[in-house]
Order: sequence, then C-alpha cells, then structure tokens
Amino acid sequence: MRVWLGRHRKTFRRFGVVAVTTALLSLGVWLTIRHTLLDRGWKIAQNAALSKGYTLQCKSMAFDGLFHIQVQGLALTMEGKPLLQIQETQAAPSFIALLQGKPRLRKLHLLKVAVHLLNTSSGCNYRNLINTDQTIAKAPKPVRSDGESQRIYRAVSAAMDWLPSDFKLLKLKADYSTDTGQWVIHIPHMLYQGERIDGSLNIKENGCFTGFAFDGHLDRSDITGQIRLRPYARGNSNLRSTPMESGLSRVVLPLTLNRWGLSAQMKEVNVQVRQFKMTNGVLAFDLEGDLQSLQLMHPKLAVDTVLFPRCRGRLRGNVRAHQVEFDSTSGFQIQQIPCRFYMLWDRGPQARLDLRITTSKISANRFLGSLPIGIFRNLQGMKAQGRLHWFLSLQLEDRQPEHCRFRSALVSDQFRITRMGVTNLAKMNGAFAHTVTQNGVSLRNLWVGPENPMYTPLQQIPVSMQQAIMTGEDGDFYHHQGFYPEAFRRSIAQNYRKGKFARGGSTITMQLVKNVFLNPRKTIARKAEELLITWIIENQGITSKARMMEVYLNVIEFGSNVWGIGEASRYYFGKHPSALDPIESVFLAGLVPRPRVFQNLLEPDGTVSSKNGNFIAIRNRFVRRGLLPQEDSNRVHVGLLRSVYRHLQPMDSATLAKELLDVDFEDY
Repeated sequence: MRVWLGRHRKTFRRFGVVAVTTALLSLGVWLTIRHTLLDRGWKIAQNAALSKGYTLQCKSMAFDGLFHIQVQGLALTMEGKPLLQIQETQAAPSFIALLQGKPRLRKLHLLKVAVHLLNTSSGCNYRNLINTDQTIAKAPKPVRSDGESQRIYRAVSAAMDWLPSDFKLLKLKADYSTDTGQWVIHIPHMLYQGERIDGSLNIKENGCFTGFAFDGHLDRSDITGQIRLRPYARGNSNLRSTPMESGLSRVVLPLTLNRWGLSAQMKEVNVQVRQFKMTNGVLAFDLEGDLQSLQLMHPKLAVDTVLFPRCRGRLRGNVRAHQVEFDSTSGFQIQQIPCRFYMLWDRGPQARLDLRITTSKISANRFLGSLPIGIFRNLQGMKAQGRLHWFLSLQLEDRQPEHCRFRSALVSDQFRITRMGVTNLAKMNGAFAHTVTQNGVSLRNLWVGPENPMYTPLQQIPVSMQQAIMTGEDGDFYHHQGFYPEAFRRSIAQNYRKGKFARGGSTITMQLVKNVFLNPRKTIARKAEELLITWIIENQGITSKARMMEVYLNVIEFGSNVWGIGEASRYYFGKHPSALDPIESVFLAGLVPRPRVFQNLLEPDGTVSSKNGNFIAIRNRFVRRGLLPQEDSNRVHVGLLRSVYRHLQPMDSATLAKELLDVDFEDY
C-alpha cells in the first residue's frame, strides 16, 4: 500500500492543487456575482408582485456571511395597505437541492411577522396572489387522472419538501376578516430543527380564545413522526365545570363553535404517523393516537358535558381514487373497552358503505365503568356479574338503500345486575310519579297507579286497543327483546334516502324507557342511554311485557294535554277505556306518532280526514287481519264527541306539510 501511495503521490498532489484552485476560483466568482444575482432575483420578485397589483419592498437586503441572506423590513402591500410585513428574515439555500434543479431553502428564520387578510363584500386583498395570470396565453395543461389519494399525498409531500430543515418563526400575528367574523392567529414561537418540532399557537375566533402548545418530531423523507398537543389557557367555552377535571384547559376548537356549536376540553393529545406512503396510486396510512380527558359539549350530543377520560386508537388502511378503507387491524379503546372495526367507504359509481365494529368480551363491571360520563347518568354506579360485548354490522348501497343489511347486539355471558345505579330501573313495577313534558317544558305530574282515577289496569283495556297500538308502533312487541332489527334497518334506509333523521325505529319498550327514565330532549346521548336501558330491562326481565304495555298506555300522549288511555277515551268518546270498540281503538292508536297534529286532522262533520295517513294505514291492516269487518275498509266516521272537533279550524296545506314532514305512513 505504501509503495502504491508513493508511486501516485505526485498525482494526488496535482488533483489537490486543482481542487483547491477550482474551489478558490468558484468562491471568487460567487463573491463577485452574488450581489448581482440577488438584485436580479429581487427585481424579478418585485415585477411579479407588481403584475398582480401588489408592491414588494424592503428596507435592506444583504449577505450575512458567504451564503446567508438577511432581509430587513420586508413588506407586501396592495394599494398602500399592508398584506404581509416581516421585520427580519434570514435565509440560506440548500446546495444539494440546487444541484438537483430544485430551488429550496436550507434555513429560514422569520422575526415579527404580521399578516392581514381581508375577504369581504368590498373586496379581497389576496385573491390575485392565488389566481394565475389570465392575460398570458398558456398551453393547456393535460388532464390528470390523479385520484384523491394522489392529490392528498402530492400536497403533503410538497409541503414537507418546501419545509426547511432549519425553520424558526418568532412572533407571528395573522388576522383574517370576513363579513361574518374575524379570526386572529398568534404564534409566539415555532421551531423545526433537524427533526424536532416545538411551538405554541393561539387562535381567537369571534371573541373565543384557544391556546395550544405542541412538540414532537417529524421525518420529512418518509413523512413519519409524532406530535403532542396540549391546551394551556382557558377560553370562553360553554362547557360546564366538572369537579373531577377542574384542572383542565378549556378549548374552543377552531371553526367548530361558531360553525357547529361544538366546544371541547382536554388535557393532551398525542398523534403518531407510522406510515404515509403512496404506491401505484394507493395511499397507505398508519396513524396512532392517544387523547386524555376529552370533554365535549354540543346541544345535539347531550344535555350535559360528555367526558371520555382516556381514549386511544390506531387507524390503518388506504385511500384510493374514490375509496377510503380502514382495515380490520384498526381499533380504538374507550377506557377499558377495546374495539376493533373495519370500514369501507366507496364514493365511486357503485357508492357503498361497509361498517363493522366489535368490542372484546370483558367483565360487565369493566364495561359499565368505562361508559362515557354524561351519557349514561341513570346507570352510574351500577354493578353486575358476567361479561359483555357489543357488535355492529352495516352494509349500505347508495343506489338501493332499501336493501341495506344491519345487525347489532349487546351479547351477555351470565350477565346479572347485583346493584342498581343512580336510577332504580324496576320502578315501573309499582306505582310511581311521572312528569309529562312538552317541548322540554314540564307540564304536570301524572301518578301512574290506582291512586289516579284515570289510571286503567291492562285487564280493563280492550285487546283491540293493544293490537292497534302494536300495529302502529311495534308489531312484534311481545316477541322481541326490546329491539326490532327490521325496524332499525328500514329506519336507516329511509334516513339515508331523505338525508336526515326522518324515522327512528323505536319499539314500545324504547319509547317507554324514553318517557319514564330519560330527558325528553332529542340528543345522541339520550338515544344511546335509551338503547342500553332497554336492553338491560328486557335482558334481565326487570319488568314484564304486560306491565310495560300497561304503563305505556297510561303515560303516552293522545293529544294536547291528553295523557294516558283513561283521559283519551273520555276526551274523544266520553267512555271508559273498557268500552272502546275496534274502530275507536284504531283512531286513538293513529294519534300516537304526532298526537297534537293528528288530533286536528278532522273534517267539519267530525270524520277523520284523508290526510291522516297513519289512521288509514292501521285501519287497513285491521281489515286485512279480520279485526274490522270488510265494510269498514273505507270508514272515516269513528263516533267522536262534538266537543273534539267543533272548535277546529282547517289546517292550511303549507302548515300541514311542515308538520307531517318527518312522519312515515306505512300501510302494511
């Protein structure tokens, strides 16, 4: 080796001299022309801004060292009004990127940045910056067949590519004003150096303040990393105070309060990106997250604040042109309830949804103790033996929603309640006080028991009345376990077809639970608690079917301030419920879905209007089943007292259409 080095020593020296000389000459040339290049680049930028109606200026621009550029007092204005102001900018190019023909920055430091964006009816000060110059003739761009996944990946990749490896932002304030509100973003500091991220962010949206601190790491080469987000200041949220979580920071998530009325409160959020990769037009992703002490408040979610003490999950799947899929290894955990789920959402020509969720079989106490606080208030403190698990399966096609497939059940293994929770679910077995409400307002207390002179035991209620109620509300009441899967399936299909919640699919048991145990306000939380209480009552046999039917007929509304079958039979027909005949039972059952509307659908002579489709559907079913004679197939005179209809004014068609908008008539 030494001999070989000795022979080529002169050659190495010559190469060394050439390399040093070339480097010195290149350095000399760079020092000679760099100011000229900088001036030329600046003039190009100024002319480009001027062509779009903007003025680009700076107080000074110079090199700081060999390659670093320092700019003082940079300002972009439109008609003399500032759009962007930066007190100090330090930048350095990436020579590796330049050699690859990609002008990129290796370093970018910004100090005291002010951004003013305006988009009102009087004008928009940034539109010309994002619009291309239409005055210059350009060759038409080829139509790209990229799918949504490719566009997402390309946008994220471009953002990561442009992000300098040494980025520092200090004291940024950006405000955005529209005709409907104002948003202010304040970033005290944001750093990205190497792979480390650190910073803080304040957002003020129409007077609501939100503050976050964040840190983590990000690998730009394969777009993986981990971010931790922590709220650190109180804002003007509408959340209620929760003693057990009094140390939390109140947060108004950006754009959510004013747009959707949603407020949130949390301690910390951790998100890890394990994979974000594009292969042959398919974007594969693997995300993992952990969220501590999440509280949500929304009028359609729950009456009270909903608390999820600990949630974590992992989403794995892929995105194609018109399709998003979470594979079966995806899952999440709420407290101690682990769940696995699969979802396929295809938005292409054959649009469809395939959703499957299943929880692990765990002890009943772990299951009940892990339910979100604020949703299942009546069950708090409940203890039980055995194990529970829940599953849901839904397949829905856009073109044929009526053929959707739906299965859901809470499955028990030797489940038995050992202690009731806050509410005694067995209270319907004896006499009890029931508060009747209308539009969320308490009207009066109704005693459900023999002490009430209007109370009617089941043996005094005609079988035809029970049959009419089941025909209109729940035909399989005496045979199902609180749920009628086919009603749920039809409900999902109809709600999807109409694009809103037009039908609920509730059974008599569910309606009874809603009336006796729950707040009447329609929320997601109330529906969830309604389903679980219904399952517990039916599964444990807490109340018999006969008793449930008796209570139901004695508490449901049959018209304005008419509650229970005892009041209804006397108000409409002047008789005791035991004397009701089948057509009268059909009329009363037909009132139940919308009693204060249907009680007015009468003609001047007291006959039932043809607009009362619910009465007609139940009547026709009774005729087909032989519960009414054939000659009653068109009967509309039911023998109402004159006092029921003499004061009625005809309901105009517009009002009627609005009132019946969400009513579903089915002639079985």
